[in-house]
Amino acid sequence: MASTDELTKWIKLQKLAEDFVTAAENYGRIIITEFDAKLYDKKSERDYAHRVARLTIKPCTSIGGAAGGVKFIHHGILFKFALDWVRIQFLLRGQESFCHLLVFI
Repeated sequence: MASTDELTKWIKLQKLAEDFVTAAENYGRIIITEFDAKLYDKKSERDYAHRVARLTIKPCTSIGGAAGGVKFIHHGILFKFALDWVRIQFLLRGQESFCHLLVFI
């Protein structure tokens, strides 16, 4: 039987997890709602500063990666907005079930 202290810890952990999911959903919704494909097109770099200025959550340019896409960090949560599914599937070759999962998310 769990002690009161252990039960209190589990309740706090559950609340933390619920808060994280709620925050991630809300911030993700903002990122998706404000999505503008022209912002991430290399041909429109001259408009980049103007377009980024209107975003609630700004993209993070200091994070690299091999699969491409735009990264956002907001309140300690990292979001990746994937743009190049062909490249992602190439990087994950041999992991077809994972690639299919990504496509349907």
